[in-house]
Amino acid sequence: MDISAWLRDHDSALQPIIARWTNEADFVRGEPADARLDKLEPLLLPSAPPPKS
Repeated sequence: MDISAWLRDHDSALQPIIARWTNEADFVRGEPADARLDKLEPLLLPSAPPPKS
């Protein structure tokens, strides 16, 4: 069982975050971890540099 399935099945406080990222990244059941990471990275990386102060 992968960690996202374990957290989902155990009423984790992280469940809403996992569900959102899973949906936004279009994960497919049984998909390899490296494929999921490739989909997840663009969602988590900043799209623009922070403004200069």
